[in-house]
Amino acid sequence: MAGVVMFGGCALPNADLPSERPSRHASRPPRGYLQLRVRNSCFVESVNFCDFYRQKKLGGPDGWAQVLQWGIRKEDFTVKGGHAVTVFVRYGQLYVYDINFGVIALKTPVAQKLDVNAVTPEIFEGYPKIKSVLAHYEADFDPHPEANPPDYSSRPTTDELHDALKVATRLGRVRPVRVVEFTRLEGAIIRPYAVTVFMLGNKLCLYSPSAGTRVVDRPLLGVQDFNLVKAVVVESFPGADNVQWFQPAGPTTGKP
Repeated sequence: MAGVVMFGGCALPNADLPSERPSRHASRPPRGYLQLRVRNSCFVESVNFCDFYRQKKLGGPDGWAQVLQWGIRKEDFTVKGGHAVTVFVRYGQLYVYDINFGVIALKTPVAQKLDVNAVTPEIFEGYPKIKSVLAHYEADFDPHPEANPPDYSSRPTTDELHDALKVATRLGRVRPVRVVEFTRLEGAIIRPYAVTVFMLGNKLCLYSPSAGTRVVDRPLLGVQDFNLVKAVVVESFPGADNVQWFQPAGPTTGKP
């Protein structure tokens, strides 16, 4: 299976994180918006903001919002997981929502919103210590929640599961989601892991609290196909074993 992109992991070393807000004025997110407040959240936080923006119709009649993500080029020219933000239009003005800063108005004209080369220089100003590369939008269509989604309100037993369930609960209000559990042998210890699986457009995304979000860069049908999801988990997390759906509590019956 090909096409697993290791972006969206918020893999910004502490030394590369901005010590000060950009010189442009940054404001708080719109009233009513709730941040996820989970680990390695930049990609899912950007999706969460997009969902809120569309549900509340914050852009008016000409609203538009997309997740923008990019990688980090290291000194050995390899590209590692980078960062993700939301670029959106509100009443004739282009903005970016970055979990590290808040909401910032961009000087780029709205007419150039699809031109990544025009939009990114302003955004990259907030990260002067890293080499940001391969920026692109992740297209999202018109997502709809499931009629009877799994209930992920169960009490988590680990921090990993806590974050995965929290993301699943929030994103599941807008789009189909699943939570997968698995184990990995690390040295002499078998460690439990959990990932949230969701669709963004026609791409399968796996949010891991400990590793960030992986995007499968090829068309897929949905999150309900366990064999497909298992194959992506095993490829994305070498050594993954005992891969299974998290079994939620509540009224939902049958396979999640």
